[in-house]
Amino acid sequence: MCGLQIDLDEFLFRVYHPHQMKALTPRQKEILGFIERYLRSRNVPPTLREIADFLGLRHPSTVYRHLQRIAKKGYLILKGGRRGWILVKPFRGGVRIPLYRDLPLPPKGPFFGPAQEWIDLPEWMISDTETPDHLFALRWGEPSSQTSPLQQGDVLIVQAQDELPSPESWVLLYLPEKGLVIRQFIAQRPEGWEVLPIPPTSVTSSELLPSPIFLGRVLCILRFPA
Repeated sequence: MCGLQIDLDEFLFRVYHPHQMKALTPRQKEILGFIERYLRSRNVPPTLREIADFLGLRHPSTVYRHLQRIAKKGYLILKGGRRGWILVKPFRGGVRIPLYRDLPLPPKGPFFGPAQEWIDLPEWMISDTETPDHLFALRWGEPSSQTSPLQQGDVLIVQAQDELPSPESWVLLYLPEKGLVIRQFIAQRPEGWEVLPIPPTSVTSSELLPSPIFLGRVLCILRFPA
């Protein structure tokens, strides 16, 4: 069995519904426009220093405060990273997929009757998905464990598929003794699936599951601020 480092931040997006997006000030529009042009031309976000130079500001910390205000209006997602801790992703809906609040247990298939709700996903979120018609969303209930990385109300975006996931993929499984769980797929063994539990961020040992019901690959987790 192996020990791996899991980083929830790779999958978690803190996003805003379009109705939460408030009007930008002229300065905020100027910053956002520069960032979007920079992304289109270089395919990476600018650093805080590069934004500060564009605006004629001496201190990058001033830029970060501007970005925080823009993010609170729903136009940016702030994440850690070398390129100024920002990832620019306007959350504007483009693809509608079914959203379930609960699933029949045990689940009966990748789609579980009429959609209880719908959710509109922006194109960038599923740009690497070959079959967007096989997507569904699940609103997570109360976590079954204090070590769960999920919070009540988080939304899982899942790609239903029959074939085995690729190693290190996050997968949504049904276990008779635990219900719905998220695990990181490692490999298929003769005695079952080798998977890794998903704590917030830690090094942990993998486990063997003899007969999990595989519902799909977790593409990302959405967390909508209040």
